[in-house]
Amino acid sequence: MVRHTAESYREAALEHLKLALTLHSELGEYGPAHYWAGLGVECMLRAWRLLEDPRFDSRHDLKDLVKEAGLLDLVPPKKKDLVAGALGEVVRRWSNSHRYRPSRLIARWLRDKRIDDRVSGDRLKYSSRQIVEAAQTVVQVAEQQWQKRHRSTPGPENSDGI
Repeated sequence: MVRHTAESYREAALEHLKLALTLHSELGEYGPAHYWAGLGVECMLRAWRLLEDPRFDSRHDLKDLVKEAGLLDLVPPKKKDLVAGALGEVVRRWSNSHRYRPSRLIARWLRDKRIDDRVSGDRLKYSSRQIVEAAQTVVQVAEQQWQKRHRSTPGPENSDGI
């Protein structure tokens, strides 16, 4: 059985964000971009949560995971409002159930939740841009903090001395 580690969740977060950006910007696949952006944030939060305590439930409740991960406590004060706002956008726009929904049903979910009611035009495209940008903010700032935290930890040396 494959066991997830904080590092594997972090790596998945970076991959998922990259995929979300590609889906949104290059392929115009707004429903899948929506899902992968939120999943990237969930993975980064899980990475930070595992560093705090290896025992936690596996529910996909981002509100709880934001609190349990303690990420906002690690963010520099000048970026705290930015990251908190971005987390709020992801929490508002994402559901793990999006993985089962085609784009038209993600659009309906957004409509039923009354998200972006004032937007004219393609609301799914607009929402996708919002969640992808918010996810990018969260994952990038979390990654910066991750790198700062792990800089002082020596990594495995390359056997070639490189």
